[in-house]
Amino acid sequence: MNNRRPFISRKPARPSSGKRDQPEARLQKLVNRSLQSQFKGRCHVRDTNPEMVRVGQQAMRGATNKGRPDIVGHIYGLHIEIELKVSNNYPTSEQKLEIRRVNRTGAIAVVIVHVRSKDKYYLVLGPSVERFSYKSRDGWVLLPKFTDHKDTEFLLLEPLNYLLITKAAALVDLMTPTQTQQGD
Repeated sequence: MNNRRPFISRKPARPSSGKRDQPEARLQKLVNRSLQSQFKGRCHVRDTNPEMVRVGQQAMRGATNKGRPDIVGHIYGLHIEIELKVSNNYPTSEQKLEIRRVNRTGAIAVVIVHVRSKDKYYLVLGPSVERFSYKSRDGWVLLPKFTDHKDTEFLLLEPLNYLLITKAAALVDLMTPTQTQQGD
């Protein structure tokens, strides 16, 4: 009688290439292209991939910097952080906390969502992130997609522009001395 267990062939886990999930990587390219196009000369952003950590020669998903956004930078001199989500991916509790903290300081943190089944893009502002729902889409603002003469796709980021201008105006108002401060 053979008491040995049957041999089960298991493929070793593929090492991570360090590349992001393809749908989110495509969304990141689209958002970056749209930011650079619509805020030309007034925008400096960089991609982050905080959960990818190097262990020796291998890139692995780790637990460092949880909650950090996918895109960080400045538009019109205002700090902005953008988290990207593709269909059925939800912001983590750490990401929600980070968005709340950033918005509390007067900077801007938002989520841009691509609902692949409808091929629609949405801007989700800070307060709406807390009750994030693909079903109700409460507080989500549609971002129209357009194509230029070279067949390059862009998102129309006008709602983000409006948010930035409103924030900038509020900052100018805060920095403008009142009549009593001026001594008049």
